[in-house]
Amino acid sequence: MLGNSTIFAETADSENNIDSKFDQLEENLLTHDQLDADRSMLSMNLAFFALAISLVVSGIAGMQSYKNTKEIKEFIKHTEDDTQKLVTITRYLEEANSEFRNKNYENAKYILERVLEIDPDNEAALNDAGVAASKIKKFDEAIKYHKKSLEKKS
Repeated sequence: MLGNSTIFAETADSENNIDSKFDQLEENLLTHDQLDADRSMLSMNLAFFALAISLVVSGIAGMQSYKNTKEIKEFIKHTEDDTQKLVTITRYLEEANSEFRNKNYENAKYILERVLEIDPDNEAALNDAGVAASKIKKFDEAIKYHKKSLEKKS
């Protein structure tokens, strides 16, 4: 028969082991969240890099065909507008992602609808808005978003 001190020692070891496992699990979750944030930042940086390359290429080709300063100014304004749209869309998608993680589906849907005002054909926003709408039981809207998303893919 085991003595009381042995039972208490085994119980304390088990509790320490469980606490250790919870600490390890929490560290893994924090690491996963950081990886998500890093992945999001890398994705945004790649988008900006691709945009910069396309702007340089189209700028060189475009500048050669422009005959006056007014056309050049219009080209630059158009490029700045596109860049601003991309920055805004990226920021909104990140905010919507955060709302999803916090299970604030109504807020996520609202933010995604702002993306769709800027870019009505944004597949990620269409798909995610459909998911958010279904989470808040707005199934007609969910179907509308998913249907439009599928139309864009085909």
